[in-house]
Amino acid sequence: MKFLLWLAIAALVAMWLTRGKKTPPAKGPQQSGRSGGKAESMLQCAQCGVHLPASEALRDASGRIFCSEAHRLQHGGR
Repeated sequence: MKFLLWLAIAALVAMWLTRGKKTPPAKGPQQSGRSGGKAESMLQCAQCGVHLPASEALRDASGRIFCSEAHRLQHGGR
Protein backbone atom coordinates (compact mmCIF):
# COMPACT_ATOMS: atom_id res chain seq x y z
CA MET A 1 0.00 0.00 0.00
CA LYS A 2 2.84 2.36 0.90
CA PHE A 3 4.47 1.64 -2.48
CA LEU A 4 1.27 2.55 -4.38
CA LEU A 5 1.00 5.85 -2.51
CA TRP A 6 4.58 6.83 -3.44
CA LEU A 7 4.00 5.72 -7.02
CA ALA A 8 0.87 7.90 -7.27
CA ILE A 9 2.73 10.89 -5.81
CA ALA A 10 5.62 10.41 -8.24
CA ALA A 11 3.20 10.19 -11.17
CA LEU A 12 1.44 13.41 -10.11
CA VAL A 13 4.78 15.22 -9.73
CA ALA A 14 5.91 13.99 -13.16
CA MET A 15 2.66 15.16 -14.76
CA TRP A 16 2.95 18.55 -13.03
CA LEU A 17 6.53 19.02 -14.24
CA THR A 18 5.75 18.11 -17.86
CA ARG A 19 2.60 20.24 -17.88
CA GLY A 20 4.63 23.46 -17.98
CA LYS A 21 6.42 22.40 -21.16
CA LYS A 22 3.21 22.19 -23.19
CA THR A 23 2.68 25.87 -23.87
CA PRO A 24 0.44 26.94 -26.73
CA PRO A 25 2.11 28.60 -29.71
CA ALA A 26 2.43 32.35 -29.39
CA LYS A 27 -0.06 34.39 -31.37
CA GLY A 28 1.06 37.48 -33.18
CA PRO A 29 -0.60 40.78 -32.26
CA GLN A 30 -2.41 40.88 -35.60
CA GLN A 31 -3.02 37.20 -36.25
CA SER A 32 -6.81 37.14 -36.39
CA GLY A 33 -9.57 39.48 -37.44
CA ARG A 34 -11.75 40.46 -40.35
CA SER A 35 -9.10 42.61 -41.97
CA GLY A 36 -6.95 39.60 -42.85
CA GLY A 37 -4.29 40.22 -40.20
CA LYS A 38 -3.61 43.82 -41.20
CA ALA A 39 -3.94 46.66 -38.74
CA GLU A 40 -7.06 48.76 -39.15
CA SER A 41 -7.46 52.34 -38.05
CA MET A 42 -9.81 53.06 -35.17
CA LEU A 43 -12.30 55.92 -35.26
CA GLN A 44 -14.28 57.60 -32.47
CA CYS A 45 -18.07 57.97 -32.46
CA ALA A 46 -19.16 61.63 -32.41
CA GLN A 47 -22.13 60.78 -30.14
CA CYS A 48 -20.81 58.46 -27.42
CA GLY A 49 -17.03 58.53 -27.90
CA VAL A 50 -16.58 54.77 -28.31
CA HIS A 51 -13.74 53.67 -30.61
CA LEU A 52 -14.54 51.30 -33.47
CA PRO A 53 -12.80 49.93 -36.57
CA ALA A 54 -13.03 52.12 -39.66
CA SER A 55 -14.77 49.32 -41.56
CA GLU A 56 -17.70 49.35 -39.09
CA ALA A 57 -18.09 53.13 -38.84
CA LEU A 58 -21.07 55.04 -40.22
CA ARG A 59 -20.67 58.56 -41.58
CA ASP A 60 -23.21 61.32 -42.01
CA ALA A 61 -23.35 63.86 -44.86
CA SER A 62 -20.82 66.14 -43.16
CA GLY A 63 -18.34 63.27 -42.58
CA ARG A 64 -18.86 62.82 -38.83
CA ILE A 65 -18.32 59.25 -37.62
CA PHE A 66 -20.86 57.18 -35.64
CA CYS A 67 -20.93 53.69 -34.18
CA SER A 68 -24.59 53.03 -35.02
CA GLU A 69 -27.51 54.38 -37.00
CA ALA A 70 -29.27 55.33 -33.76
CA HIS A 71 -26.37 57.54 -32.70
CA ARG A 72 -26.21 59.11 -36.14
CA LEU A 73 -29.91 60.02 -35.88
CA GLN A 74 -29.56 61.30 -32.29
CA HIS A 75 -26.60 63.49 -33.18
CA GLY A 76 -28.39 64.85 -36.26
CA GLY A 77 -30.77 66.81 -34.01
CA ARG A 78 -27.94 68.86 -32.49
